Amino acid sequence: MAVSGGKAIFINGHDVSSMEQNATNIAELLFKAIDYVGPSNVVQVVTDNAANCRAAGTIIQRKYRHIFWSGCLAHTLNLLMKDIAKSEHPSLSFVDETYKRGKAVVKYIKNHGSCQFLFKSFSPLELLKSKQTRFGHHFIVIQRLVKVRASLVSMALSKQWESLRRKASTPEQHDLIQQTILDDDFWRKAERVLKITKPIYKMLRFSDTDQPIIGERRKPHVDSEVQQGYREAIEKMVVDHKEAAVIRLQISDFVSNKGVFSQPQAVIDRATMTALSWWHLYGGVAPELFSLALKVLSRSVNTSCAERCWSTYSYIHTVKRNKLNADRAEKLVFVHYNHRLLSRFRDDYEKFKNWDANPEEPNIEEDATTMEERERVTLSDSEDETVPISGQLTVVSSGSVPPCSTSSMLGSSSSPPPISQVSPIEQAKAKAQRRIEKARGKRQKK
Repeated sequence: MAVSGGKAIFINGHDVSSMEQNATNIAELLFKAIDYVGPSNVVQVVTDNAANCRAAGTIIQRKYRHIFWSGCLAHTLNLLMKDIAKSEHPSLSFVDETYKRGKAVVKYIKNHGSCQFLFKSFSPLELLKSKQTRFGHHFIVIQRLVKVRASLVSMALSKQWESLRRKASTPEQHDLIQQTILDDDFWRKAERVLKITKPIYKMLRFSDTDQPIIGERRKPHVDSEVQQGYREAIEKMVVDHKEAAVIRLQISDFVSNKGVFSQPQAVIDRATMTALSWWHLYGGVAPELFSLALKVLSRSVNTSCAERCWSTYSYIHTVKRNKLNADRAEKLVFVHYNHRLLSRFRDDYEKFKNWDANPEEPNIEEDATTMEERERVTLSDSEDETVPISGQLTVVSSGSVPPCSTSSMLGSSSSPPPISQVSPIEQAKAKAQRRIEKARGKRQKK
């Protein structure tokens, strides 16, 4: 994948079924992508954080001194949340215990039709049974449990719940679930888990996008680590020593609000405009720094686009349609993925954009419109969420290869409001939700 300015383009895929996934082989695949785009057009290579991918990044940096390697930020934050959940430290050991108890409640209710039907009669929201491959799945599961706590308690105290116990094949497990639901200590720990992990999850959701988000936080001189980082970046990316000296002088003017950077409107717009938009408006007086800023600020910080390619691939290569060879499948994915990107810039995109939603995904919680709106959310926006995501190019690679693959880079029960009373955006969201629910109903019948 190649990413620039928030647009992720599928370049190509490779059949790696007969290839050992070591650092050298991964680096060779990435070298092909870099040569295809042009080494001078590549600023950064982003992979996941596996050891072989990190080693491949080192190989690439040895060959191309100006290219950076970095791990996927969303994957890094997800690993942090997993480490917190697995921690055996006395102050954090309750996290894993709380998650396992909450997961047991969700699993028991979702796996027993009678319990699930009873729960729906008490709650308009469903419990979420999130996959472990989903970023922040610990937070998603516990957050929904806390939201429907009152409904769970009402269900556990109802006569219908007691009648289900008599019919249950394992009454002991039924009693254990009831004990968890009515345990105040469990809910206190669940609230504590959310309090610890919510900042990480918010940052994860903020960064889980193809949009350029580098530079959306604070001025560089406020953070000493960032200050050291951009000095090293100038030395690495700018070969001409005279040009590097000019850029350092221009950065000094920027952080100290001198010259055009001292204009009151320029200072005010720093807080309201995106970093890229600000530099397009005020960066012309410092052309050397402006050019460097566009290269850096246009970069992506994660491999989400590569992971989404597997969703596109699932349209094409399925259990029933599995005779496609690797070359044909790669071409179909190329056409489908990039045609979808082009379609988003059409004037009539509003008429057919719901085809972005994947009704075959059993864990889907968002339609295309919701995902687009989420990309415009910043860390300073409201924390309430109704669902549990011209510059230089960033080459993005996914190190994980699902089984039977041929590519190496690759709801609510309440009815929607009447169409006549909602906006066009709400109409599109409602239409997408109906399509998803219809597909779910067909699968349940099967």
